Amino acid sequence: MRSDAFFEWLYFDVHQTDGYDLVFSFHTKPFMSHFNVSIFDIFIYQNNQRLAHKFLLIPQDQLYIAPNGDQMQYRSDATLFFERKPEHAKLDIHADWLELNLLLENDQPGAEPLDVHFPSQNKALQSFRWLLFMPQAQASGRLRIKDGKGQWLDINISGRGYHDANQGALNLKKELKSWLWMKIYQQETLWIAGRIVPRNDEVKNILVRVGDRQTDFTTDAHIEMNESRLQFECAWGKWDFELKENYRLDDLRFLVPVWPAALAPLEKVREILAAFTLECKALKPLREWLTNGKYRRYRWLAKDADGHEVEIFGEEMLLND
Repeated sequence: MRSDAFFEWLYFDVHQTDGYDLVFSFHTKPFMSHFNVSIFDIFIYQNNQRLAHKFLLIPQDQLYIAPNGDQMQYRSDATLFFERKPEHAKLDIHADWLELNLLLENDQPGAEPLDVHFPSQNKALQSFRWLLFMPQAQASGRLRIKDGKGQWLDINISGRGYHDANQGALNLKKELKSWLWMKIYQQETLWIAGRIVPRNDEVKNILVRVGDRQTDFTTDAHIEMNESRLQFECAWGKWDFELKENYRLDDLRFLVPVWPAALAPLEKVREILAAFTLECKALKPLREWLTNGKYRRYRWLAKDADGHEVEIFGEEMLLND
């Protein structure tokens, strides 16, 4: 059995030329819940604004996960099937309000997944693991989802795809202050830049360079960002991006369980109330008190030193600010 502190989630996104950005996250073991459920989150953005956010709850004891994690299956009032192979990943989900068929065809089918354990003097952070499976993929499929009025939204999926995963055996709230994670699409190169700030303030940066035939990474990089510039430097060189436009796609609050085990029943009540604040406007004023973490998603339009246009997608998690 996995310990209570264990967490794991799979992440997928698709960026399309028709104005849609789709984000799917599957928390097989959520870090933000006391309950034995898996959570499949769907975020739909159109023209830099959130169009929809919905989630599907799956009992953990009814979710089959293959030992290597490359296949998952659930069949009840909803169905889920996930399969990952070196050349592709398939994700099919059907519920009374959702139909999703997603295919990611890997642009680097022969490459081994990048498997990074983040080093730190804090031994607990050693258990934070990031797996990069498909940094660049061709996405196709279909998404049909009911909106708040019961009307079906139908989206043909076609665009630039991405897939990774995170897992660990630590309480994120107790070990981390924040993280900032970005994907920088610069002509033929994809950069992935991460800045992790533990509670002990020993900042950990990671920089990944994805080209046509090779993926390289370093944890010895300097990354700086402000309202107008993004800069990073490592043994490979130095890069400078001017941020021209900034869009905050999402600004969410969530709860990470941190109370002692004896208070777990009360914290479950708090978690339920926190979930209600997302749906009930009357409870919205309580959200600040009932939650203890912030999550923000961004999109930046930038230019590199040669004047080429660059797209940047990022997420920020604030746990102890």
